[in-house]
Amino acid sequence: MEISIGRQDLKTGLCPSYSPLNFMSPVDMEDPWVLSRRLGADALSASWRPAASISITFTVVPLFRPAVLPSDKWSKPFLPVFPAEALASGVTVSDITRTIEQSGNRAVETASAGIALKNKISDWDAGVSFFAGKDGFPVLKNAYIIPAGFGSSADVFMAEDYVRMKTLGLSAAGPLRGSRLHADAAIVFPDRAVASIERMQFGQARVETVILSGKPYLKLAVETEHAFENGISIEAGYLRGYPNEKGEGNLGNFIFLAVSGSFFGNMLCVSPIS
Repeated sequence: MEISIGRQDLKTGLCPSYSPLNFMSPVDMEDPWVLSRRLGADALSASWRPAASISITFTVVPLFRPAVLPSDKWSKPFLPVFPAEALASGVTVSDITRTIEQSGNRAVETASAGIALKNKISDWDAGVSFFAGKDGFPVLKNAYIIPAGFGSSADVFMAEDYVRMKTLGLSAAGPLRGSRLHADAAIVFPDRAVASIERMQFGQARVETVILSGKPYLKLAVETEHAFENGISIEAGYLRGYPNEKGEGNLGNFIFLAVSGSFFGNMLCVSPIS
């Protein structure tokens, strides 16, 4: 039995870059193009090996820590979007103000916990995991539409919160025809999230918009790399769902490609595509 207490990098997935199974360690998106950066989590982790090739790990993170968003210039794609259909006809948005209103201060509401089983079968690593906790990216909770001076423009005040979800994960990594393949799949079961939008100032009643229906959805990460004898290596990856994306129908599909080469005994390294 191995026990770890303190700030640590909780990595469950087998993909070397980004994995949808690593949400217990918050994503550091200060550089939105680097998905492999994570923050440490203050956690209690216990790992038991009933056999040489099998490990069972149980982890508890008592305090929630959100993801780090990029600077203002790049943060907009990672923030909740105000539903345009909630505006009265002819009303345009002049300014948006955002605040975070976290619901639930009890330990059971802020903590996250998970269990992971990993096994080595021949040259392949395999794993299955289950986690429950808050997602690190906020969703819209409440919004208030207030007239901005005269005319049909309005200021919007958005209150955002972090939604809880459960994740069932499957992982595999191993050699495949001279290359190495890594794959992580996450079946996400989010809590239902409904945003209340107050627009009485325009003579219309309050409306509610479904942000997350509560239906499960699938996120994927697949990576492969191949090294040639001449020193050139190629890495390719597929991602279904960027770290901040949630809900079926809201997940994008992304392809990553990198080509690099090492020459003269690794004295010269070139990355023409990255």
